[in-house]
Amino acid sequence: LGIAPRAHSLLRMVTVDTRATTALPCVVAQPHDSKVVLRALRRAGWHPPRHARLPLEARGKMAYQLSDVGALEFAALLEAGAVSSADASDAAVAGAAKSCLARMVASGQLTWAPQLALHAPLVHDPYRAVAPSGEFIRYLRRTLPTSEPQQQKRRRPAFSHAELFAGIGGFRVALESASGGADVATGVMACEKDPHARAIYQANWPGAPICESVEELETLPRCDVLTAGFPCQPFTEQVGSGGRPRGFRDPRGRLVWHVLRLVNGREMSERPKAVILENVRGILDSDGSRGGDGGGHGDGQSEEGDAPRGSCIEAVLAELSASGYAVSFHSFDSRELLPQQRTRVYVVALRADIVDDARAAPFAWQTLRDDSSPPPMTLRDVLEQTPSARLEAYRIS
Repeated sequence: LGIAPRAHSLLRMVTVDTRATTALPCVVAQPHDSKVVLRALRRAGWHPPRHARLPLEARGKMAYQLSDVGALEFAALLEAGAVSSADASDAAVAGAAKSCLARMVASGQLTWAPQLALHAPLVHDPYRAVAPSGEFIRYLRRTLPTSEPQQQKRRRPAFSHAELFAGIGGFRVALESASGGADVATGVMACEKDPHARAIYQANWPGAPICESVEELETLPRCDVLTAGFPCQPFTEQVGSGGRPRGFRDPRGRLVWHVLRLVNGREMSERPKAVILENVRGILDSDGSRGGDGGGHGDGQSEEGDAPRGSCIEAVLAELSASGYAVSFHSFDSRELLPQQRTRVYVVALRADIVDDARAAPFAWQTLRDDSSPPPMTLRDVLEQTPSARLEAYRIS
């Protein structure tokens, strides 16, 4: 705080948890080569504005962090053995700098360590423009060629999750299934108003903490992932023609703002790392103005992947973005897998300090099917074929 003119920027730099800078892509060099290495990294465009740079006392060397994009490009360059020239599309200065770094690795002057374990705060590079808020370095999840011994593959890290509008626990089943089990995905809290759904939830997860009203919930427990399948009735296609209010004009439609209220009630570093929302396709068409007539549609349909202007989904995405999240959404139709046409919209929001750039969609949406997938199920596949007295009561004429 003694250096008052820059105190605000320094505080912004050191608020990141130092543990978030472990397993970073780095090059390791002797101290006397530091100027050459730094100059080459900057000219190559591989040096992130916020980066880790510190001495490795045990080795008497210096480690310099690369950006994620730079790490992938550098690994590809080394793997191809292109040490004399870079990609022809690169600018002359950047290409020469990349080739220089590749030659230094080939000669042993520089060591490439794509997942070097470091524990140091991110620092600001005075030679680069100030990074936009939300531009941080994430874990490098892709396995890269390395000139150092590969670290032993670690077990998938455990995480905690909370569910708002939990229903009977569909999100919890998915998180536990995707992560490898309940010992990896730990539920810290669920909230569900319907007593029957709540009873089924408690029968499947005895002893799980569950409350009744999201409106009366004052604080959100600390968790890594927050899910919320908020009420869909205000966004269904049938609502608008029935004279009932639609979108945020319906009190049930405004319950989604309690999700944002609970998220914003925590400090940025304590907010969920990921927020996953789900609703019906009508949220793309419903009027997102809280004071409008609630019965119309957005004022324009934008390109695929963009929120329709003036829609409820656009309003939700804007609030999540203002809360410090990089957001994206996608629609899926269950008929790709099951004999039912059921389109649902999913929103994934990742906290900005764990992605490279909050201005880009950081989440890669996958398709439900590909060329190797079996044919979609039909109604005949799921109906029971063996007659029995038990089933007669449920026979469809």
